[in-house]
Amino acid sequence: MTAAPARRLLSPILAIVFLWLCIYGPGLFQPSLFDDADSAHAEAGREMLTLHDWVTLNENGIRYLEKAPLPYWAMAASFSLFGVSEWSARLAQGLGVLLLAFLLVRMGRKFLSVVAGL
Repeated sequence: MTAAPARRLLSPILAIVFLWLCIYGPGLFQPSLFDDADSAHAEAGREMLTLHDWVTLNENGIRYLEKAPLPYWAMAASFSLFGVSEWSARLAQGLGVLLLAFLLVRMGRKFLSVVAGL
């Protein structure tokens, strides 16, 4: 890869990361986890990590089989890397959004044009 195409690829990546930091960065730390869905999902990820059961979701000791496990796997992995906290509970979903943005740019560049990718 020569320098010119690398520079053209670097600016959209930096723009996406900057926008992601502006939009999702502050939301990682506040507000606190709410009582309903946010805290229940974080509890399911925490129990997955503490029980070492990566197949059956549990919430407050009760099997929780209504949701797909992928977000909880990501949350439990985030908990294991960064500790159990509010921002690490939100980090996996935020990084998923960033990965989706990169994927959309890549698909737009591949199937349409460089401008459409951005």
